Amino acid sequence: MHNTKRSPLASLMQALSKIEPNEMKATLASFAFVFLLMTSYNILKPIRDSMASDWSDSEVAKLWTINFIITLGVTFIYSAALSVARLRVVVPSVYGFFALSFILFAFGNQEILSNFFNSIGAIVSSIKNLYLTYGNSRRIVTIIHLFDDMNLNKAYYIWVSLFSLFHISVFWSFMADLFNKEQAKRLFGFIATGASVGGLVGPLLSTVLATFVSNNVLMIIAALLLLPVIPLIAYLERQKTTALNNVAQNKNSSSHTIGGNPFAGFTLLIKSPFLIGISVFLFFYTSLGSFTYFELKNLLSSYDAETRTQIQAGITFAINALTIITAMFATGRIASRYGVSVTLALIPVLMMGGFVTVGILASLWLVVGLQVILKAGNYAITRPAREMLFTLVNREERYKTKPVIDTVVYRGGDVINGWSFAALTEGLGLGMGPVAFVGAIIAGVWALMGVILGRAYQKDQRASE
Repeated sequence: MHNTKRSPLASLMQALSKIEPNEMKATLASFAFVFLLMTSYNILKPIRDSMASDWSDSEVAKLWTINFIITLGVTFIYSAALSVARLRVVVPSVYGFFALSFILFAFGNQEILSNFFNSIGAIVSSIKNLYLTYGNSRRIVTIIHLFDDMNLNKAYYIWVSLFSLFHISVFWSFMADLFNKEQAKRLFGFIATGASVGGLVGPLLSTVLATFVSNNVLMIIAALLLLPVIPLIAYLERQKTTALNNVAQNKNSSSHTIGGNPFAGFTLLIKSPFLIGISVFLFFYTSLGSFTYFELKNLLSSYDAETRTQIQAGITFAINALTIITAMFATGRIASRYGVSVTLALIPVLMMGGFVTVGILASLWLVVGLQVILKAGNYAITRPAREMLFTLVNREERYKTKPVIDTVVYRGGDVINGWSFAALTEGLGLGMGPVAFVGAIIAGVWALMGVILGRAYQKDQRASE
């Protein structure tokens, strides 16, 4: 006879976060999974951001463009790997690969990679000169020109930016494959809290350890934190068919390949109105993210470096603290009670009101508040709700189109929105107020897309009941 008595922890977790006893182990393991990912990233991120201060706005915009081009290539390689290799090999290999890459960057700061990128720079310059002399394709010359002044620091900046999206995209693909639609509503908010806890622990570790060790050592520590996720993936795969009993989720076992065309991530996206809708929804998020990023950057330009660092650190702390509280205790309840439409549209509506306020009362601290609401709201509410949408698609779409949306669409949005902001401010000479009203319009369309996607989700859920 089985003992069905719940532990005090299980009772508390169910009361606060609506986690059922059979879901406890998988949920906590998923929490630990994303916690390790985000702790690692938030050790690497301050190193990356400290480098950006040495470059002009045009150099940063150029790096965003390069990042988009590289993201296209990496996404294709990932999709090709899913077509020929087993999921139980591909998913953990992603994290092992990134861990190895950051160890190489750590040693590259000494000599090896520095020489490599110097050689790459020389080769790129030679190729550009050949095209200028004998070629007639200005587009090719323009693309090559982007890589002219590439060095190790800029390569690191690009690589960490790629990692910031790719590692979390693969994680949420795995989560959508692990939990069913009903569980996703209740559990994704709590699981997302692990990312915010990592967002607090990572910078804290960097701050404390930076006094005693170099950036190279911090990179190695971040790389080592990625390794425990590999056994966690295997553990969660077992939980899917045992405690979670999601047999329907497991029709195609992770011991088999997904198969299909390596370009399927792009072709499946183009053929699906639902996936296109998710892409458009994400694009509007990147639009507002870019607008707040550049507004904040420009407003902080009059402060000294130390004050800017303090303000940015305070913003990061506020974002993660608010995310933890919201995701742990509110997101699941909002999604379960009000539905996915309201959950997806909530932050866009708040941002619309916020941008109107900034348009009327332009202020640094209002923009800081917008940044906190946008980022915390995305991490705690919007992102978990968006990940629920992927429980509606099949496994090939989930693993192949999701990285395209989360990385290619996201970075493509960065490129478009970054140059669009520059066109509004530098080209048309618009100030903060008019730009904020443009942001309010974008937020309104973003909210509308959230309602449309949420209704599609609810319709599918009712049809499957």
